[in-house]
Amino acid sequence: MSNKTQNILGGTLVVIAFLYFITDRETQNIILGTIFILYGIIAVYLSFGKNKNSILFLGTVLFLTGIELLLPFVFTINYSSGYFATSVLFILGAANLMLFLDNNSFKFHLLLGILLIFISVLVPQKEYFWFVDLAVDKMIMILLNIWPVLLLITGIGLITSHRNKRIN
Repeated sequence: MSNKTQNILGGTLVVIAFLYFITDRETQNIILGTIFILYGIIAVYLSFGKNKNSILFLGTVLFLTGIELLLPFVFTINYSSGYFATSVLFILGAANLMLFLDNNSFKFHLLLGILLIFISVLVPQKEYFWFVDLAVDKMIMILLNIWPVLLLITGIGLITSHRNKRIN
């Protein structure tokens, strides 16, 4: 990642973390969703076909997460149990399919993507996949409590690691 990109990403993460503390949840979702969609489009555009798998994966995940954050403002969504697990599994499956589309030799990503999307469709069927729903929902609830701190630490780390490289 170039130094300029690293600084922009780090600054964006710090700003997003601070927005968490000064705005209400609805405004946070609109701002985060928009930022994630824009960053995802740019990242996928710049990395697709250029063997930058980590940026392609992250861009795809952020784009789909941004859409997920903005969906409740367009549609009425029933947040039943299994909603978060289904969303996470579907997003990860789609990101793996993007890696396969970028490089057709990654057959593992094709199989993993299809498997994750298939499981995401089955998760709402409580009697069969209750353990997946329970585990993913618990992890999401933990992340929802600590994500601003993680973003702040990551953003500051990106900015300072660039400066440390320049000093050395």
